[in-house]
Amino acid sequence: MFQSKILRKFLALIGSVLLIYTGVTLFVAVPKIDNTIKNLEEKNAKLVLDKVVMLTENVAKDLEHFRKELFHTLREIMNHTKIGKSGYIYIFDSHRMIIHTNSNIDGKNFKKLVNPGKGTYIYDDLVKAAHGTGVLRYKWDKPSDKGHYIYDKISWIRYVPSMDLYVVSSAYADEFESVSRTIHNQLLYLGLTVLLLTLLLSMMLLRYLLRPVEKLAQTASVIAEGNYHIRASVDTSDEIGELARNFNTMVDRLEEQIKTLDLKVKEKTEELRELAITDPLTKLFNRRYFAEVSPQVFSLAKRDGEPLSVMMLDIDRFKKINDTYGHQNGDRVIETLAQIVTSIKRESDIACRYGGEEFILLLPKTSREGALKLAQRIRKTMESHTVAGDKGEKIQFTVSVGVSQADYEKDGNIEAVIKRADDAMYQAKKEGRNRACAL
Repeated sequence: MFQSKILRKFLALIGSVLLIYTGVTLFVAVPKIDNTIKNLEEKNAKLVLDKVVMLTENVAKDLEHFRKELFHTLREIMNHTKIGKSGYIYIFDSHRMIIHTNSNIDGKNFKKLVNPGKGTYIYDDLVKAAHGTGVLRYKWDKPSDKGHYIYDKISWIRYVPSMDLYVVSSAYADEFESVSRTIHNQLLYLGLTVLLLTLLLSMMLLRYLLRPVEKLAQTASVIAEGNYHIRASVDTSDEIGELARNFNTMVDRLEEQIKTLDLKVKEKTEELRELAITDPLTKLFNRRYFAEVSPQVFSLAKRDGEPLSVMMLDIDRFKKINDTYGHQNGDRVIETLAQIVTSIKRESDIACRYGGEEFILLLPKTSREGALKLAQRIRKTMESHTVAGDKGEKIQFTVSVGVSQADYEKDGNIEAVIKRADDAMYQAKKEGRNRACAL
């Protein structure tokens, strides 16, 4: 029993010591741990700062290297560029002359260099011209005549804001006339070169971000030119992707609407074409169509060496028919003649209402004799035919016909053949009407 009490007291003492040791350890160790963490954070912050500074320095070095390379390239270009006999190109900024063929001012501050012709500073004159007309005219000396500022000189100045550079092309007026166009092109080329070199890095950085928009814009341009089969290929989950999908849906609907509209336009165009070349009363072709197609038929027949004839028909005493039976019955007579001509002619023959009661037929692969035979057939059919008037009258009428065959050695065009056919028709009229003549 005694030993058990002693053991319990000993264990209690050991527990108290451990508790006190743990408290002291925590009291002393926690601040040290906090200090360690703070030190690590400070070191990390300094490390990040060092990396940012190093990155900034590297970028600055790259930019400075790029600038040096740019000026080196420009210097080589300008050394090989001649304007006239003694003209040249130079570059300066707001601090100094960067590139110049004259070693006395190359790389130096020339703001106090006086323009002897005006008494002003040449730097101020150049800057003012660059932000104005871009051209400066002044008196200057020549390499072959130093110190005599009596020669007219012209400088073209362009300012490049992105690099704070002034690019100048300078030439003497008396040397410029033969090379003015070359100067302009070289200055433009140099300005574009500077601009492209300064924008190249920015364009490369922006290209990745703008690529989806460019694809969408290119697709829209192709569709605007009429290619409605193409679709936007942007496949992203952002707003541009959603825009591309909506764009494709819109193009689908637009393509369907355009197809429908094209079909309707074709149908209406064909209807208008038919109306434009068709005589409304007889449904035959009109004179406009004949004037359009007859020269083509003449050229083809002449090329192939095939016969071609023209037939002219005119209703005899048509005015008397109108006066006796009225214009409505006169129209029925014209319609009847058109129907009979249509039923007798071949499918390859072209029949047209030429004007009033006059008709004309273009007969491919038909000789003079064949055309005269067809004319007699039409004339005899008319002679034996009657037209029922609106009051039951029986109207009889006859036609006079003239035919002519194309003579390719004498006839330069279809008009000559038409004229002979017309003369033959009037000869039939003079001979008593109701007959067919050929010339």
